[in-house]
Order: sequence, then C-alpha cells, then structure tokens
Amino acid sequence: MNSFVERERDLRELFAAIEPFLKEWGDLVDLKVMEFLAVEGNDFDLAAVKIKPKNRVKDLDSFIQKALHRGKKYSNPLLEIEDKVGTRVVLLTNENISKVTSILSKQEFWECKVDRDREDRISQNVKEFDYQAYHLIVKPMKGAFDVPDKFLPFISCEIQVKTLFQHAYAEVSHDTVYKGAFTQDRYLLRTLAKSMALMEATDDFFCEMFNYINSNQNVPNQFLRELINLYANLDPTFKTDGINLSLDALIIEELEKVNVLQKLRIERINEFVQSNVTKLKRIINLENFLISSHPIIIMIAYLLEKRVDDLKNCDLDGSMLEAVALNLGVSYQHS
Repeated sequence: MNSFVERERDLRELFAAIEPFLKEWGDLVDLKVMEFLAVEGNDFDLAAVKIKPKNRVKDLDSFIQKALHRGKKYSNPLLEIEDKVGTRVVLLTNENISKVTSILSKQEFWECKVDRDREDRISQNVKEFDYQAYHLIVKPMKGAFDVPDKFLPFISCEIQVKTLFQHAYAEVSHDTVYKGAFTQDRYLLRTLAKSMALMEATDDFFCEMFNYINSNQNVPNQFLRELINLYANLDPTFKTDGINLSLDALIIEELEKVNVLQKLRIERINEFVQSNVTKLKRIINLENFLISSHPIIIMIAYLLEKRVDDLKNCDLDGSMLEAVALNLGVSYQHS
C-alpha cells in the first residue's frame, strides 16, 4: 500500500478514536467560558455576550485536508492542529474582546495559549477582517478532564473571541467566498473587501460610541448609573441585568431639556437618600405604580422635596408627581 494512503488511513483511525473526547471537551469549554465570565469581580457584563459559545468538532475530511493537502508539512498533525474542536464567543464591541481574552487566559482550569501573532497577522493579511478576533487554544490540565492518558496530548479547543461584525464577516467569507469555486472570483473578492471596510469602520464607531456613553462627558448617563446604585442599596432584590431603563431615560431627557439636570449634584441626591431611607423604601415598595420600580424615582423625590420649583417647566405628569409627593410627605399641587 502506498505510504501516503497508509498515513491518511492511520490519521483517520486516530481522529475517529479521539473524536468523542473532543466533543466532550468542547462541551465543557462552552460551559466553563460562561461560568468564568460570570464570576463576580471580573468587571464584565454578561450582556455583552451576544452569541453564547457553541462548539463544533472539525469534520474528518476537513481535518485530513488541512493535515495533508494544505501545503504545510506537519510532522504530527493530530498534535499540531489545535482547532480540531472550536467554539466562539461573540461580543458587542472590540473592547469586550480584550477583556474576555484576559479573563479566559488567566483560568487555572486549563492550559491556555493566546494567539500572540495577531497584530502581525493583521498587518500581513490586510484583507482578513476576521484576524482582528482573538484565538485562544485551551487544553485540559491533567486530572481536570476524564480522557485516557494516551489521548490527552491531542485534546485541545480553539476559542475565537470576536465581535458581531467579525462573526458576520466570517460566516459570509469563510463559508461562501473562500471555499469552493469562488476563491479567485475578482468581483466577489472586491465586493467582500468593500464590506470588510464598512464593517471595520462600524466596529470602530461602535467602540467610540460606547466609550462616550461610559465617559464622564455623558452627564445623563452618569446620573443614571448613580441612581441605579442608590436604588440597589435601597432594594437589595433589585436586578440590574436586563433592566428596561427607557422610562428613566425619558424623564432624564426631559429634565435636561429644561436645564434642570445641569443644576443638580449627585452628592446632594446621595445625602437626600441617606436622610430619607424609610420614606424612599416605602415609595419603591408601592404596588401598581410603575415609576416606583425605576431608579429615576429617587431623583423625582429629591426634586419634590428640595427643588420643587425646577419641576414647573417639566413635561411630567402632574398626577404622578402628586402621588410621589403624597407618599413622601411633602406638598405638591400641579396646575
């Protein structure tokens, strides 16, 4: 039998033998990724994960093609090809990528290798938008994963950490344009290059936008963040994950529109809360009163007691303000 044929046969048999363990390792990696990102103190918001990890074991023929037909000479392809099973974490912006990569690379549960050649690959492959993603290779520490010792060196998983735009680009380019008969189609490659430029620019604009939102330049957002913290201190059961703040934003916008927000100081609101804990707790526990379940109720209560004249020009429902004032124990009558 031809030696090449024998080598392919042996590779197929070995891959088939470890495939069940690769799948088990991929499933465990998916689970651990979300578990590690959810740990308190990581300073990471799980809401930034837009598509959760879902692993896939490389197709046998795809593995053989990479091992024997790509022009790269592997001395031990089963060991050297480390993406035999892969998963991905799809995030909102590029800034999330570095944070997630840092968290995952520090875990002692696995041996993790981060793609250190990322910047070189970007500069050398200017047409590959997907290279901006981070690629991590994680291998089980001995004793952390139930696999025969003889197979342990071959068990690895590639975690791709990317943005929504990078994920969309990869889905289109890798699965359509860069496979089959289209790899040299000049029209498709040109169109893909144009889309890549737009995606990269949009990714950058998104990062710029979220940086501004979280910066000290954005006064309404500063107030809203502080109100959320104050409300959570009053009500320990208050859940900040996935909360709909559209009502809060609407009222803050109205206060800013008539120049009320610019006159306020968060430290004064903080002092007000500390002095009126009992009253405020009674208000936030009111039933059938939507606004009492929102952090903006604290600012409304503060204005009613300390700066009631500032509410005169605000387009807020007078009956709602009267209801808050009544429970706060202050006088307010709308015209």
